[in-house]
Amino acid sequence: MHRNAPLTPEGRLRLCNMIEEGWTVAAAAESMRISRQTAHKWWWRYQDAGIAGLEDRSCRPRRCPTKTPDRMERRIVELRRRHQLGPVRLARGSACQHPHFTGSSSATG
Repeated sequence: MHRNAPLTPEGRLRLCNMIEEGWTVAAAAESMRISRQTAHKWWWRYQDAGIAGLEDRSCRPRRCPTKTPDRMERRIVELRRRHQLGPVRLARGSACQHPHFTGSSSATG
């Protein structure tokens, strides 16, 4: 659980039970000392997925559109090991013929 999370999964279930018993979301949120928006979030997740929706979710990104392709990453690692090159020399194109790695870096001139 996130160390700053105001509710545990059990507390979230109590919140949802209060709402099911007729409490307004705002009143339930106030009694649990959380924001109305947070109470709505847990209520919607509970409605969508039941008790499983009240568990903590990973904050890890689901995708990374700018991730270096695996094949290129393996090639870079291979070149760095084989030629013992650092990132600057590798970026200058001394060992790699890929367009991403040719030319000089704007940071190094």
